[in-house]
Amino acid sequence: MSEAVPEENNVYRIAYRTTNEGVQIVQLTLKDTIDDECIKVLLNKNDCHHFEYSPCGRYIALLIAEPVDENTQNVVSKPVLDDGIANPNLLSTNLLRPTRNRWIEIYETENLKLLYKITGLGAIEEHFYFSPKGNFFVTWQPLPQTVAKFSDSFYNLKVFDMKTGKIVQRFNQPTRQCWPVMRWNDIEAVAYRYYQGRVYIYSYKNFEDIPNLAKEEDSPEPVVQVNGSSDSESLKDIYTEYLTVQGIDNFEITRVAVAVFVPGKNSAPSKVSIYSINQNVDVNNSMPKPQISSANPSATKIFYVGDSVSLHWHNRGQALLYVISTHHVQNGKSYYGETFLGYLSTDGKIVSDVELDQKGPIHSVQWNVKGNDFAVTYGFIPAKTALFNRKCKPLGHLGTDSRNTLLWSPHGRVLCVSGYKDLKGEIDFWDTAKLKKIGSAVSYCTVHHEFSSDGQLYLSAVLWPRRRMDNCIKIFDLAGNLIWAKLGNEIWKAQFQPNPTHVSSYPPPDQDIVVKKRVVKNLPNIIEKKPVSGGAYKHPHWSAKSSSSSNQQKMQPQKFNAKKSQGKYQPKGNVPIGYSPTTKSKKK
Repeated sequence: MSEAVPEENNVYRIAYRTTNEGVQIVQLTLKDTIDDECIKVLLNKNDCHHFEYSPCGRYIALLIAEPVDENTQNVVSKPVLDDGIANPNLLSTNLLRPTRNRWIEIYETENLKLLYKITGLGAIEEHFYFSPKGNFFVTWQPLPQTVAKFSDSFYNLKVFDMKTGKIVQRFNQPTRQCWPVMRWNDIEAVAYRYYQGRVYIYSYKNFEDIPNLAKEEDSPEPVVQVNGSSDSESLKDIYTEYLTVQGIDNFEITRVAVAVFVPGKNSAPSKVSIYSINQNVDVNNSMPKPQISSANPSATKIFYVGDSVSLHWHNRGQALLYVISTHHVQNGKSYYGETFLGYLSTDGKIVSDVELDQKGPIHSVQWNVKGNDFAVTYGFIPAKTALFNRKCKPLGHLGTDSRNTLLWSPHGRVLCVSGYKDLKGEIDFWDTAKLKKIGSAVSYCTVHHEFSSDGQLYLSAVLWPRRRMDNCIKIFDLAGNLIWAKLGNEIWKAQFQPNPTHVSSYPPPDQDIVVKKRVVKNLPNIIEKKPVSGGAYKHPHWSAKSSSSSNQQKMQPQKFNAKKSQGKYQPKGNVPIGYSPTTKSKKK
């Protein structure tokens, strides 16, 4: 447990939680031959019921729950404890067995050293997380319904400072709508909190006060026990409340702006708005004092058709993609409603719909995490996956197939196109620099999937309770070869340990990505059970001749030359969705 994580990219850590074994952290070392010696168990906590990594990969938080002794009966009639948190003995949940004592242990991932122990937890919940740089730790616990209705003096949302282990602020947060309700931008210069339809924005008074945990002198003190109900300095001493936006149903943040969705009421239209924040923050992490923009939005899109909206930011916050979804269609053309894809620049100069050449739903939209292009999977199955640049011009497409999920690798070159949910679980790995398929794999009934920090491995997991049979964890390389697998009953969660310091091991864009071949031994016998189907429904007058014309043919990948095939970019303008203008020509 005292060994440090090597810097080479051939060593990976995977954490997972099962009902019987608790939380385990294993270390996988890639060699030419992968066997049992390449797997090492670093931590085994049987009494742990949940875990969360910090995005920076420096910390891991474990929720520990002590089982109740069945021989003793401690009946507590007081519904609320002294700190205003619901009494755990009067709450029940299917996630955990009844317990008497609960606490959170925070470890340093480098050597799995215990740093903090947070006590005073009053409810059985699994809602806590770290800020992007690991400077803050947030916990949330449910309040009794009677308390949440009439009082705001009970604080169930708490923010801890990882530098000192103290609580810097406490809030009353009845629900988890727009979770996580407390968010920071990537450099943690601005914080956002959602509360009852409003977003509260806080900024540092002085950027020099931002804690930097990368320095040795700022490292936390070893093993400090923190009571979850203790008092300490207020977050308002560090942050200044600046802007309140009302009537919000969803919001997403970036370093320089925040995008909000306000649904329409009565005859008022719905709208997506962008508010610029800290425009003078340099992208190279130099942090001058902020100059907050005005309270008026810098860009707005108004539409009359839409029940929900998903927001997708460009990696540097220069543009926003939004997907508008309707639950039903008035004309009855679609039972599942309709979807629209739009583009909105942060400065408001470009407001346009993204033109798609195939009708049907929009399954997935993902910006390249390192570039200026984005990928869209759209249309009826077999769906089409296409790449667009930041001006919404098509760069090429990856053909059509039974796919509905997109995921970029952390370094932005490899795109995973998969068919999950009600599809067959087929996975394709594409080199987007050449529009060339690297490899393929199959993982049926996948619930969670992710790339490793260096983009060389891919994890897919069949998790409980979404899937109550055949729970497993599988790790593939980019060629689709199975590297490691774990079978188990009631696997709740699986995750790679984040490591942003991992550099890209991909070759230059003009060279192909070559996956090293390895010999894998002692893999568990995983039998992929293909979904059983009786075939498509055929009406009594069906014939092969009549159906051949309606069958869609799969398209092959194709790369476009935007300069030759596309003319000058002309956005449609700010026309409300649902009110498309039409022109009629009269023949003389």
